[in-house]
Amino acid sequence: MTEPESYSQWSNKNALDKDPIEALRTYTDYLRTEYLNRGELNEQVEQDIQSGIEEKLRSTGTLRDDNTEEELADLNTRLFAPKQNRLLDADLVSSYLAMDDPDADEPSTKENAALLRKYASSLKFNPEGAAELENAAGALLQDADLVRKARESAVDRGDLQAVGIDNKDGGRDVYTGSNTFSDEDLPLVASSLATNGALDTSDFLRLKNKMRRVHGGKATANEEERLQEFNNALEVLSKTDLNVANI
Repeated sequence: MTEPESYSQWSNKNALDKDPIEALRTYTDYLRTEYLNRGELNEQVEQDIQSGIEEKLRSTGTLRDDNTEEELADLNTRLFAPKQNRLLDADLVSSYLAMDDPDADEPSTKENAALLRKYASSLKFNPEGAAELENAAGALLQDADLVRKARESAVDRGDLQAVGIDNKDGGRDVYTGSNTFSDEDLPLVASSLATNGALDTSDFLRLKNKMRRVHGGKATANEEERLQEFNNALEVLSKTDLNVANI
């Protein structure tokens, strides 16, 4: 199997008309996908990818010792921060508000769900209409907790197999619910989810680690994590509910 293309090889075919930073970002997507397909994506490979991008930035003078903190933060965001798919999130949040929100029957919740459905449709078919709805829809989509719940609910309903989520502490995780993927299926699942915006390629390694087999192959790390969460919740409940305590 041949090695992934170098940046110069790849860029000659794929980046002639791209912004230089966007081109590097797209190249990291290419590398992660290639290494995942090969079964070789791991922490060291991810670190090497990021180190290679840093070297390229230094060679072009974009990354310098005198960069300001604001410039460094902007570079990091443009190159490595997970991409947000506004259309997907609008669809997912509108579905969550309509079906899974505890206050789904409240008039304000119904109005917000309808607003986001209209916004999502406008993004696809009527950009001018989307611009008119941007402030109201944007306020809803900036609610990180709401977006996280909507993304997780989409997996629980079976609409998606996995999603990338931003945690309250500022970290990043991948939510797969009870889904399990074999090593053979993982690259196709991950690439499909990245195409529709449910995952960023920076989530690929997180997803792979979730599907890592543990206990001699009897379970995945995700299944073990979910079991531990269930046991913790049961222990907390047993302290206040005698029926649970006697199980």
